[in-house]
Amino acid sequence: MACGQGQGYVGRDERAIGDIRRASESSSIGRHLQLHNTSISIFAVHAFMASDSMPLIFGLTVRSYTQWLTERVERLRINPKRNEDENYQELVQCIKDHQLIVEYSENMRPLISIALFVQYTTASLVMASSLVHLVTFADMVSGVTTTIYMISCMFQTFPISYICEQIVEDCELLSRAIFHSNWIGAPTAYTSALKYFIHRTQQPIQFIAGGVFLICLNVNIQVAKFAFSLTTFVQQMSVFENFDR
Repeated sequence: MACGQGQGYVGRDERAIGDIRRASESSSIGRHLQLHNTSISIFAVHAFMASDSMPLIFGLTVRSYTQWLTERVERLRINPKRNEDENYQELVQCIKDHQLIVEYSENMRPLISIALFVQYTTASLVMASSLVHLVTFADMVSGVTTTIYMISCMFQTFPISYICEQIVEDCELLSRAIFHSNWIGAPTAYTSALKYFIHRTQQPIQFIAGGVFLICLNVNIQVAKFAFSLTTFVQQMSVFENFDR
């Protein structure tokens, strides 16, 4: 009888210990999940704060490496101390570096596309609402401040538009530098690799915001046109006459 009671106590103790362990594990998992969620929240805040500067830094990085690669291409087969094998290896390294630039751009393309689409859309809506306020409700002081704010909205999207357009021009300059490099009299393997290289560089690095429009300086003009068109549409609908009444 005592033995049975002892086994019952042991069984209950084991179950209690198992419950405590499961509770501690669940609380530990909860702490890890809470820490994970906190880390994600901190990362999201920093990513949101850096969202405006991130495309600009990315574009400047691509431009710098493309220009550096162009300078290297212009020096191909100029050093008389190098033999043809060394010149060929240098050309192959240039091709590999260009491939790295393209892969880097392809990896960043979805993020850049979404971020800039949201930025352009937000800028156009903000400019449209600012125009409505400027035309309908603004006095002298409010009109000046609203105009300054609209100009700042335009300059928010101008740098990345300019850089993306310059990246396309840098790709064209790289292709021209390859064509005008010192390739006359080079071996067949060198000229074959050069043809492949120039074919790859003839496809410029371009970015499309949200898969809708190409990112360039013309986009800023289109954003301003959209803002004026939306303001004209709102005025023709006589939306704000009811507020005056």
